Amino acid sequence: MKLLLDASVGRRALAALCAAGHDAVRVGADDPDPGDEALLARAVREARVLLTTDKDFGELIFLRGLASPGIVRLVDHPLSRQPAAILAALGTYSDALAQRALLVVEPARVRIRVPGSAPGGSPSGRQDG
Repeated sequence: MKLLLDASVGRRALAALCAAGHDAVRVGADDPDPGDEALLARAVREARVLLTTDKDFGELIFLRGLASPGIVRLVDHPLSRQPAAILAALGTYSDALAQRALLVVEPARVRIRVPGSAPGGSPSGRQDG
């Protein structure tokens, strides 16, 4: 899978994703912040699922109507646990990501929302184990 990691997602996650065979690139913490809209546009342009901890991307997609490439938002995952959480989400929810869904990955559950669906109209509250 093609992935773009926001600077908030750690380098360990990048290494684990590449080792698992994913085409992953990371916006470096040392790079100037392009801003959320530019990062989202890059992900769409390059057809890469965006990985982030930033909640602002949901607003850009669902309230402002910007295109989504599929987004995985990690919530309450320390850097050391990000790789496992991401790999599990990608393996379990690849079909939802292909529909350009926003996955909110928490330690005890995964919430899914697909652009164009009503709130609560897509699978939600699913356990990721």
